[in-house]
Amino acid sequence: MDDMLEHNANNEYANATDEDGVPTAAWPMPKPEEFEAFKAKKLKDKSTIFDKKQVEKNKLGEYLLKRCGDKEWEGSDEQKEYINFEWVRKQHVRLEDFNEFRILGRGGFGLVKGVRRGTSGVMYANKIQHKARMKAGHAVQLAIEERKCLQSIESDFVVNFISSFHDKDNVYLILELLTGGDLQFHLKKHKKFSDDIATYFLACTLQGIGALHDAGWVYRDLKPENILLSGEGELKITDLGLATKLGDGIKGGAGTAGYTAPEILEDKDADGNRKLYDERCDFWSFGCLAYAFIDGQSPFYKLKDKFDPKNFGKDQRKAIEAATKDMVVEYTGNFTQKSTAFCKVLIERDPDKRLGACIDDDSEGWRDIEQHDFFSDFNWDALKDGSMKPPFNPFEDMEDNVALESMENIGEHEEKKGASWGDSDENKFKTWDFISAPLFYDEVIVSLKYAEENGDLRDKKKSSACVVM
Repeated sequence: MDDMLEHNANNEYANATDEDGVPTAAWPMPKPEEFEAFKAKKLKDKSTIFDKKQVEKNKLGEYLLKRCGDKEWEGSDEQKEYINFEWVRKQHVRLEDFNEFRILGRGGFGLVKGVRRGTSGVMYANKIQHKARMKAGHAVQLAIEERKCLQSIESDFVVNFISSFHDKDNVYLILELLTGGDLQFHLKKHKKFSDDIATYFLACTLQGIGALHDAGWVYRDLKPENILLSGEGELKITDLGLATKLGDGIKGGAGTAGYTAPEILEDKDADGNRKLYDERCDFWSFGCLAYAFIDGQSPFYKLKDKFDPKNFGKDQRKAIEAATKDMVVEYTGNFTQKSTAFCKVLIERDPDKRLGACIDDDSEGWRDIEQHDFFSDFNWDALKDGSMKPPFNPFEDMEDNVALESMENIGEHEEKKGASWGDSDENKFKTWDFISAPLFYDEVIVSLKYAEENGDLRDKKKSSACVVM
């Protein structure tokens, strides 16, 4: 029975992604009086807001101007269409706007589900976090920081942030859906990656980490599970739930055993005060990631077995953390001289000696890693301009083209009792709601192109029922 449910869930999800961009509901449009009121208000704020020179600055305006052609823009159907969608963009996003499909992952405070917005047919990932459980786990501020981080990052190597909204019980992050699975899934399947594939994955990951660092954020949870592939094998980092602003230094534990830097684990000085650390903790995790890609797992997963079980019992996390602090990393025959040297300068317990340490005027942080001999034969220009073809097919040898853990392995969400939640708590999310204008324009263009070929659902079903954004 469970196998059948899994099969059905996979089929439903695969069929939905195959029909990505096929709408099932009409876009809401304002009533005539709403349209005029919205237009008047916008013109009052900025008299040229709907002029050619203004609207051509975004993709939707550019698209509609091209469709308008030689016709007069002012008062044209295309200008009205543009104003209509600007009205839509200002509406609140709701959970009812999306159809839910397969569960993609599970976290401490909720789930990630594959969803499709009915009005555009575009597939997304919806990260759902329960407010009261976050409060009980002292994670409300982490959620707020994640949203801020997502909004501040623009990178081809970090997952796109589409929108956020909330209701009485949950907060929601609508994110770009990457259907090729995470790298832990593929690492388990392939045992290790070939040198060219590992190099490609590391190069992309480094660009994502670099984008975070350049924007003043530290990631703190780099691991294969948090690196996703598109269906074409392109790579992006995701799950910024532990990202934090650098400031004058960071305190507090974070990360995943086997990838967490020793300066985070040893977070108190001789006087018992919390020690500060910085973005160099991400370079340690990056070294562990490189080791895992080449050899199959973090070096400290293997080293934990060398400790006397009496010291830790069944607490593997403590054994892994002890190995992280003390054990000498071993390099197997899977490592070349170049890859060994690369890992060694990253898996360096002294942050000042770690590659990327940036301790003098000649250092450039993460860009020093980019310049290491490990990447000497890698074409950085092709990667950055998007012309490089990914060397890895995420669906190779897969019958159903669903690169996801089984529902059984993901497991059910553990329903923990949350803390009480009141109006003062709700105020923390008063600025939570957000929609990315550029990505909204991209989504609208998808639906407009579909309508040009297949007919506009707004014409087929004239209705004032709002399925608003």
